[in-house]
Amino acid sequence: MGTYRLIDAITAPVTVRVWSNADGRNRPARLTLSPGKTYVLPENDPLLVQELKGLKAKVKHTPELEESLKACNAEYKVEVCKTCGGRLKKIIYKMLEVAE
Repeated sequence: MGTYRLIDAITAPVTVRVWSNADGRNRPARLTLSPGKTYVLPENDPLLVQELKGLKAKVKHTPELEESLKACNAEYKVEVCKTCGGRLKKIIYKMLEVAE
């Protein structure tokens, strides 16, 4: 039985949209996750588990966010806008720590 939780850099509750197949039909699901709380991975829903493992956020780059992601050893990358010559930056990071 696996677990998942928000990374330590996230300090506010987050609502995410994912796909679920718990009843045999693919349906969108909305999950509200709280920081510091650990959740159990569902054993009967492989689609939801796959969605949770690949869940990423893409937000505007700030030095504070990058430092907090470095501090908690989160997997992230900085994406530079090719159209505007690099003036705009985005950070793409994994939102969840999944332990199986």
